[in-house]
Amino acid sequence: MSDFKRIIPNFGIGILAFLIILSPACRQGRQDDIPITTTSKEARKDFIQARDLSEFFHLDKASDFLSQALVKDTDFALAHLYSAMTSTRTRDFLFHLRHAEALASDISRGEQLLIRSFLAFYMDNDPVKSMGLFEELVQAHPGDKRAHWYLSRAYTHRGKTEKAIDSLENTLDLDKRFAPAWQDLGYLYTETGEYKRAESAFMKYMRLKPREPKGHDGIADLYTRAGRFEEAVTQYEQALEMDPDFLTSKRKLGTVLIFMNKFEEGREAVRQAMEREQDAGRRVYDQEHIFRSYLYERDYTNALEAVDRTIQMAFDQGLPGEAARCNLAKAAVCCELKAYENAIHCMSNCLEVIVSTDLVPSQKEAIANDVLFWQAAISANCRDFENAYKRADELKAKLETGKDPSRLKYHTALLGHIAMRQEDFGSACEFYAHAKINEPLFLYQEAVAKAKAGNKGEANTLYRKVINWNSDSLWYALVRPKAIARE
Repeated sequence: MSDFKRIIPNFGIGILAFLIILSPACRQGRQDDIPITTTSKEARKDFIQARDLSEFFHLDKASDFLSQALVKDTDFALAHLYSAMTSTRTRDFLFHLRHAEALASDISRGEQLLIRSFLAFYMDNDPVKSMGLFEELVQAHPGDKRAHWYLSRAYTHRGKTEKAIDSLENTLDLDKRFAPAWQDLGYLYTETGEYKRAESAFMKYMRLKPREPKGHDGIADLYTRAGRFEEAVTQYEQALEMDPDFLTSKRKLGTVLIFMNKFEEGREAVRQAMEREQDAGRRVYDQEHIFRSYLYERDYTNALEAVDRTIQMAFDQGLPGEAARCNLAKAAVCCELKAYENAIHCMSNCLEVIVSTDLVPSQKEAIANDVLFWQAAISANCRDFENAYKRADELKAKLETGKDPSRLKYHTALLGHIAMRQEDFGSACEFYAHAKINEPLFLYQEAVAKAKAGNKGEANTLYRKVINWNSDSLWYALVRPKAIARE
């Protein structure tokens, strides 16, 4: 529901990358740049080094420089904020984010807006407010290219693609050589299916930063989405030749091999990435990749064994949110096997995690809503429609009182699922059409509803869209092989 695209959210700065923030005492470049508050010039240098590394996805090295900055200035608010963003462990994330909040009263307005935006997103579960704060940041510092870049990512998260592209163009108006903006343009054009424009943007990035492996990694992501798997493999391999420790390419290489039905070869690539990981938390994410690989293969027995290992690893490494989400994933697999009592047990385990552990508030609320969604779906699968609608009403009430009205579409899709189980396929099609969720799980369910309603042509179009989605996630792993079998 809250995160159907990904099972394991990473707080890392690969998604919410650094802004450049300059000290009033050591200002360089444009006078409109966002200032920084620190007592140490050496800490500032470490911070800038971390920023530069993070912009090219060298996250472990960035985290090391942030740690050094905090040794030199323990009250360095923005170093705490960005240390939170690089953390994989929930405890570390909350520690640094709370410190940033506590230190925010004695820093500049721009810094305060930045910290408040993250607090709104993670602690208040209010992405609308967070986006508004980024807009205020741009208004306060219109000449800071990274402020516009950061706002573009907030727009992207909200599905506001045109505004995101406009913000990136504003970024590039300020600095045509700012490579990360070209990279993000490549990804946005990939998502809209404008592959030629995406390729052009990625090639621009590669010309600007020819020694950065992320250039090859980005264009490989485009080729994967476009179904050009062999070319994607070549580009991921080139990224790894450039930097064997650029493990994100190793993981993605595993995924594209799995899309090519080279399942064991793909898993071996992910295992090799896991062996090289410096951060134990990222090994949890690697293990989750292996779990998904079995779903793509429709090998549910090994998938259940792999997800159990993932859950234990998540607990061991202090990632309770991931443990909770993996219990949701396990419930979904149990539903595939029609083992509904086991699925209900997984829901109970998930709820126990979110009640008994100190989760990030946005995670806790989102996972609780996910549980309601799946409880309703399981009840419908068991033909207990009274309880299914009861849970659906509970979910609607929570979403209506929440801070992100766009999530109500998931309640509408849930009604489509219940209607399907009642064999009211016409109503199911209407619910899915009204929900307009462009995600593989719901596209697949809508395809099934259309097929059952006798509209096989539209159903096959949706099945093909699912098959050609080519973007790894839990829910895609569940439906891709089924769509292939049905087309």
